Amino acid sequence: MCNAHLLRELNWLTDNTSHTWPHKMRKLLCKMKKIKEKYLEKEKFELSRYFINKFAAEYEAIIELAETESPLNPKSRKQTKDRNLLERFTKNKTEITRFAHDFNVPFDNNLAERDIRNAKVKQKVYGAFRSDKGIKNFAKASSIIGTANKQKLPVFNTIKEIIAGTRLSIFSNTQSTP
Repeated sequence: MCNAHLLRELNWLTDNTSHTWPHKMRKLLCKMKKIKEKYLEKEKFELSRYFINKFAAEYEAIIELAETESPLNPKSRKQTKDRNLLERFTKNKTEITRFAHDFNVPFDNNLAERDIRNAKVKQKVYGAFRSDKGIKNFAKASSIIGTANKQKLPVFNTIKEIIAGTRLSIFSNTQSTP
């Protein structure tokens, strides 16, 4: 779950409804993120039992409040935006809060979205890829370029070394001797 997207939806509800739960949930998620960042700065890689229990209790209290402010309409299959968001928060609690329990998980998936943006733009502009081989080649090239950038390696030289067979791995600065 991308918490950046959830924060945008919570902001919209805060601005366009009289409900208090979206604002409280937004504050909780931001507080969880801030505490995690402080732990990482101190080179700690898991939250204390105190914060885990505190955040779980606050989350549940907000869900209970939301149930009163955004009740289920049993007479309609289609629910309101706030009810639909509440149901996502209820059903996906583990995924939404995973970033606080597993420090390898980022708060949002913005990096992953940026990584696939070029493929989606290419697909949109040209209508589609012409073959499975073309898709795979584009994905490989994009992966190498993206990884080189993230590893702060010179992209052109990295590609040249891969083609020449002098680079052993894109994930390290290891090169073979010719």
